[in-house]
Amino acid sequence: MADVREVFTSLEDLSTGVGMPLHQAFEGSAAENRNAHGALVAKDTAGNLIYLKTNLAGELVTSLESEEFALISDSGTNAGNLAYQDIATLILQADLVYKELELVCSCFRDAVFQVVSIDNVGVTPIETVLINGIRAGAGQFSAIVSLKTFMFTAGATGVQNLVVRGKNLNSTSTMDVVVSVKEIQAP
Repeated sequence: MADVREVFTSLEDLSTGVGMPLHQAFEGSAAENRNAHGALVAKDTAGNLIYLKTNLAGELVTSLESEEFALISDSGTNAGNLAYQDIATLILQADLVYKELELVCSCFRDAVFQVVSIDNVGVTPIETVLINGIRAGAGQFSAIVSLKTFMFTAGATGVQNLVVRGKNLNSTSTMDVVVSVKEIQAP
């Protein structure tokens, strides 16, 4: 049997006073039960050690948005109608969280728009009006809506849609909509 070199302790367990060695650790190593120096100062959601990210200038990359997200969007046009008509539709994923809704609703005549969440599209749809009363018309042809604190969870059953509807109030005129929302990705 080959001689095994002795490990000299370099850390002390404060609760027991027992010396402990430093353990070898690489990016992707499990953090649990390892004593390692600060070269690996972060861990991922699985508890594994990771190197911090830097940009080309060597600066630490930080973000105010900690979660991963997909930006989904749609646009549409309707020739005009005195009853609510679907103008733009986003197909959502069941049970995912959506936030930071942004809309541009336009019409040369008086029109009102609403944002509706539809659970179980095409089977037994359940509609929930999330935002009502977005107005555009003479004097202000476009309503620009940016809701940074807007957040909701899509339904759990079947196909999920987020629909922007609009209707003219006194005479028909073309209605245009652009909508986007952040879809928070499942971990």
